[in-house]
Amino acid sequence: MNYIYASIICYAVYFIHFLVFLFDALWERPTHSFVKLFGLHIRCDLHDFEGLPASHAWRWKTAGLWRARLLTKAQCCGVVASIVERSDRVELLLDDGTALVKAVLWGEGVHAQVALGDLVHVEGKLNVDKNWDAVEQSRELRILRISKVEDPNEELLHWAQVMELEKAYYSTTEESFDTSVGAGGDANAGKCWEGIATEAFFCLTIDPSSKQQFLGRRDRDIHDDILLETLESILHQQKTSSTKEVIAITFSDHIRGGECDVITKGEAQAINKNNRIRALQFVFRRLRRAGLLFLEDDQADRHILLSFEAVLKPALLQLLRDYPQGRSIPEIAGAILIQDQFKCIPLHWIETSLGHLVASQLVVQREESQLFFIK
Repeated sequence: MNYIYASIICYAVYFIHFLVFLFDALWERPTHSFVKLFGLHIRCDLHDFEGLPASHAWRWKTAGLWRARLLTKAQCCGVVASIVERSDRVELLLDDGTALVKAVLWGEGVHAQVALGDLVHVEGKLNVDKNWDAVEQSRELRILRISKVEDPNEELLHWAQVMELEKAYYSTTEESFDTSVGAGGDANAGKCWEGIATEAFFCLTIDPSSKQQFLGRRDRDIHDDILLETLESILHQQKTSSTKEVIAITFSDHIRGGECDVITKGEAQAINKNNRIRALQFVFRRLRRAGLLFLEDDQADRHILLSFEAVLKPALLQLLRDYPQGRSIPEIAGAILIQDQFKCIPLHWIETSLGHLVASQLVVQREESQLFFIK
């Protein structure tokens, strides 16, 4: 009985970690800081985050896919257009030139510290409520801080900052800083290898400039040459295959192939088979971790090359055929990553693959629900 309880706890912890990892990877981390917004953003552009009623998500479309970032707090700047004092709250309407922003200051017997016509700066928590004598729920700011703005230039600055942030950060998937700065050679090497692996997965090629950059590093591994040499050989084998089916690769074939290459090239030195075995062990392990190889049969020493066209594309299409009601990105990612052969592929490969399927009109994504369907 104790064993059963322990197993249940382990699976529960694993599942929670997986959900956190999936959420972080697909939608970034929730934004808990105060986000500078226009009134129009709060009134019209924020939507419920999928699976979280009464939440607030900034949505945008990139590479044919709808993405969302969860928001919790916001700040606005505008002129006080209305003040209604009630027994337990004060309701304000702020006009920032784009739309009226609803702001509420809660508390027994509280009074507005501002007057009609004042230019104010408001910071608060985003909330969905049926206050304001409205039939439908609407978004509002629950005021945490409110202050008068003495310099009108601050309003212009707020406008400029919102427009810049919207363009540069709110609707981008890129990191706001360069991860290679101060991270040393490891970050550069990792980024370069990720680019090579991604191109190999989607295009079955390796860009010569990326190869040169990867092999030209000062901190290169002694096995990096054979890593790219083996990968290029496998990719060539897949591209020249008479069928579009995934090809099988064995560790022993590459050991024998390397020995034959040395002999045919007429190299004088003796072949150190043990060194080659160790090098290929490093190569196959690196390719498996990158999501490019999968050990399909340990006993038969059979690997398969994972690629978009031969493996992931058919898997995605079959998944969507099995769910004609549509699937969201987290549902698709969860169903794919739970399969043994896909456990090591990066999440952004799944996202990019969906973008390719949408672009090729094999799949459609509904804007209102963000679900994917077979066309």
